[in-house]
Amino acid sequence: MTAQQSVTIQAIALEKTSQGKNTQQAKLNEINSQITAKNNEIANQESRIKTLEKDIASYNTSISAVNKELGYNYYFTDAERKILNQYLIEGDMEDETFVATDIDTSASAAVSKVSGNIAVSGSSLYRVSLTDFNKMMYMI
Repeated sequence: MTAQQSVTIQAIALEKTSQGKNTQQAKLNEINSQITAKNNEIANQESRIKTLEKDIASYNTSISAVNKELGYNYYFTDAERKILNQYLIEGDMEDETFVATDIDTSASAAVSKVSGNIAVSGSSLYRVSLTDFNKMMYMI
């Protein structure tokens, strides 16, 4: 739009007739109003961004406060931590004996088939199709 504005200003300067200058001025006024509208739109969005950034900062402060309040050192007393520390192990673990296999370890023997009628009240019954395992599961 600013390029159109520059071209229109040059056209006004080069225009020889008053009617031509008036036409170019009308175009320039329209372009200026569009530029003003876009600048207002940008200002509104920047204002929204600032508001959202303030909200995010407030949320981060609240989250930090909750994390601090629920933290191990804040929640437990020194005496409680001393007792609990004997059950907690912190550190890195390396296990080179772990082996990932592609063997199907599903518990197919644990499935049993039941025939008959059932009544379910005060609950919903859901049927889930486990297509990867060619199984059907029901949940209450």
